[in-house]
Amino acid sequence: WLAIGAGLRKSEIRNCRWEFVVEVDNQPRLMGGIGKDGLLIDVPLQTRAYSAIVPFRQPEGYVLRERGDLWARRLSLWMRVMGWETRKTLHELRAFLGSQLYRKVNPVMAMRVLRHKSISVTEKNYIRYSVGTSNVDVI
Repeated sequence: WLAIGAGLRKSEIRNCRWEFVVEVDNQPRLMGGIGKDGLLIDVPLQTRAYSAIVPFRQPEGYVLRERGDLWARRLSLWMRVMGWETRKTLHELRAFLGSQLYRKVNPVMAMRVLRHKSISVTEKNYIRYSVGTSNVDVI
């Protein structure tokens, strides 16, 4: 839910803490942790993803108590069983979110949520679910 709902990478999910999951003006956000670029993560959290994780909420601590990467391997295996054929299955959830934001909101929003420095990075590497697809809910 953190990958598809906030565009987090595997290491960012591993290091995500409950204290980072906040509401600002009644809108869920993920504010905290350091991204790949060394900057503070501050992105909107999709409402459906927020609703899915809230029942597990703790006052503080890591969202995933499991500190290794076994959770990521299990998720990747499940995704492959479900038909995802990409090599980086977990990262593909970011691409899906970026594609939907690009198509349904705007390209700049997709770039900002994925935290890219350039719109060309977003378009070249992440927007593969936009062209020629039928309308779907973002998540």
